[in-house]
Amino acid sequence: MKQAPYRTSDGEPPAPAAPPSRSSSDLGGLRLSAGIDRMLALKTVPAITVIPTIIVVWAGWAGGWRAAAIAFPFALALGAYMAPWFVSAVFRRVDLHMRGLRYRELGGRGTVLFDDVDEVRIEIMRGSNVVAATALDLREHGGAKHHIGIFGLQAADAHAVLQAVLKTCSEPLLPIAQQALERGETLRFGPATIDAVAIEVGQRRLPWGEMEWASLTDATFSFSGKPPNYTVIALDYSEVPHPTVFAELLRGLAPWRDGHKNSSTRS
Repeated sequence: MKQAPYRTSDGEPPAPAAPPSRSSSDLGGLRLSAGIDRMLALKTVPAITVIPTIIVVWAGWAGGWRAAAIAFPFALALGAYMAPWFVSAVFRRVDLHMRGLRYRELGGRGTVLFDDVDEVRIEIMRGSNVVAATALDLREHGGAKHHIGIFGLQAADAHAVLQAVLKTCSEPLLPIAQQALERGETLRFGPATIDAVAIEVGQRRLPWGEMEWASLTDATFSFSGKPPNYTVIALDYSEVPHPTVFAELLRGLAPWRDGHKNSSTRS
């Protein structure tokens, strides 16, 4: 595994792309075979059909048949928007092995060896009371990308897949990143760069010593400067590769305060 994908220095050249097919022995023993949550599958058709129907019926009750006729194409568009998201979950399957995983989506399938993973990103769904991980975006050293949905899996299975990837692909990078900062290196995490002095995102730079607070709330990293430096920086969790490593580094560099929403994104 390349141990510092976030460094700005050139470092070693990327490894060649991994072969497209791998044997079961490469992946190691099977730990978990995760499929669709049956309760979600039972709710899929009603969610796609009933919600748009309610919109049309409500419009007809409130404004007559003309309002219902106007609402119908919007309700149809809503159903069409919702359908791929739910239907893709029905076809989803993830087989978690000791050294990697196989996955199946509506649009295809793939195999990932954990040692080949260069970057881990986590897609987030925000609700009124919870922030949840819905997919893993993995990039290999050779550039191959994998989109692995975990929305729709049994909650315990989705959590197990997420934690296995974070523990194997992200967690080993933390002590190396900490040592790099101590040596004065600059580390890059997607749109953000950090060093022992400051964080910089785009054109905004905020030294740790001039920071009032930093937090991770609703899957958003937020940073606020002390007066008279009123610089405010916001960074979406999904934009940051190895976000759990990034968050742990921030806890050691910034005046950290805890967020307030439940989240399934933390390691």
